[in-house]
Amino acid sequence: MLNRILKLISSFFFILFIIIINLIIINYFEFPFSKYNFIFSILSIMMMKQTDGKIIWFAFFLFFIFDLFSANSFGIIFFSATITTLFIFWFFKELFSKQTIWSLVLMVFLFILFYNFIYLFILSCLNFFAEELIINYFTFFYNMFFEIIITCSFTFLLYIFIDLLFKKINQKYKLN
Repeated sequence: MLNRILKLISSFFFILFIIIINLIIINYFEFPFSKYNFIFSILSIMMMKQTDGKIIWFAFFLFFIFDLFSANSFGIIFFSATITTLFIFWFFKELFSKQTIWSLVLMVFLFILFYNFIYLFILSCLNFFAEELIINYFTFFYNMFFEIIITCSFTFLLYIFIDLLFKKINQKYKLN
């Protein structure tokens, strides 16, 4: 019982850590690097290492808390990111048999692509019914392009760093 409570508390603090790092990246980095989506990067690496459904609940609470800090109406980021996580988890579990770094980069690419299209669809529906939002499609796709390039590149490097770090820490993974 105590072990489950400690895991729950550590998961909560890990969610807060991910959100704080993502907000720091968004607010303090310059334009191309501020498009790095740390949340999708970490979730993709976690999906690569854990293949059970707990990652979906983790993502659910992560995006719920993250949506509290967004400037959008509540639920837009939460819904689009949670649906995208479900789809990518299913897609990765059923269609990718090898867990390589290239499949991770493809997963991050699809993660960002599906998330942005669902997000754009929701914004377009709100624009159609409310007619208050003005969507600049060129800027949206321009930012999405940089988000894909930067996030895929940094996820590649982050995975290599994490892999090398755990190989140095855990001696049973020592290379011959």
